[in-house]
Amino acid sequence: MLKFTGRRLVQFIPVLIGATIICWGLVWALPGDPFKGRCGQVACSAQYIQTMTQKYGLDKPLPEQYLVFLKNVFTGNLGQTFSGLEISDVIGRALPVTARLALISIVIQIVLSAAIGIWSGLRANGPFDVTALFGSLILFSLPIFVVAFVAQYVLGVQLDWVKPTVSTAAPTRELILPAAVLAIGTLATLMRILRASVAEGMHADYLRTARAKGFRESRVIGVHLMRNVMAPALNVLGLEFAALLGGTVIVEGIFNIKGIGGLIYRAIQDREQLTVSTVVTLVIVFYLVINLIVDIACAQLDPRSRND
Repeated sequence: MLKFTGRRLVQFIPVLIGATIICWGLVWALPGDPFKGRCGQVACSAQYIQTMTQKYGLDKPLPEQYLVFLKNVFTGNLGQTFSGLEISDVIGRALPVTARLALISIVIQIVLSAAIGIWSGLRANGPFDVTALFGSLILFSLPIFVVAFVAQYVLGVQLDWVKPTVSTAAPTRELILPAAVLAIGTLATLMRILRASVAEGMHADYLRTARAKGFRESRVIGVHLMRNVMAPALNVLGLEFAALLGGTVIVEGIFNIKGIGGLIYRAIQDREQLTVSTVVTLVIVFYLVINLIVDIACAQLDPRSRND
């Protein structure tokens, strides 16, 4: 297991460098000067633009800028936004909100997909299974922003069951609706994966062997079957985590949540390239760590995956 974890950590480095180079290149490839439009209705002076360009090191070649940026990020020096705010403070205010939103969303995904997917697989081709498959197809076909707007209007405005927008304090009860909207796409995927794995596993030789040994049905299903169907679902959950982070940009914008997604959206609008690069790099690191944990969990459930 130690060898497997070490191999995954070594793979971590080139993926991190490659992903950050691509993001850095895309962010800084945007045309125009980021400082020309920062003086309100008055055109910025050439002296101001030159001073700001030198202050943020934008007069240096891009490869040198990237290396300095990477060094600063990994030494904890995240720098300042172009407005003079500490980027670490800006992220520190937004991160807890997004972390709670993502955590609630993941809990909703796991609980609902496991309950519906496993029950559908155990009753494959029955009325519940057919209804669940039809429902998941609808969820797949709905864009997340449509679901968000409909949920906000119906549940928040018409029925007044929840607040249509999230307040600045972002209490947990106000994050449940946005988290449920965020969970929809991954929930449908996970549900189908679990349903297919359970339905296929019910006819597997290892279950027949377990039953032949006289094990109780609850142990056959709860231990032998679940151990084999959880690994693919965990893999999908890890991969879908990137989609979850992407969805936060849309959901946080619609529900007025002051989180990481909203921070990235506002930074792109304001051409705060350094802020965008820093936040995206931290998101990439977080994503890689989550996938490393998922890989280790899958290797524990299915030792054969350690040889992949």
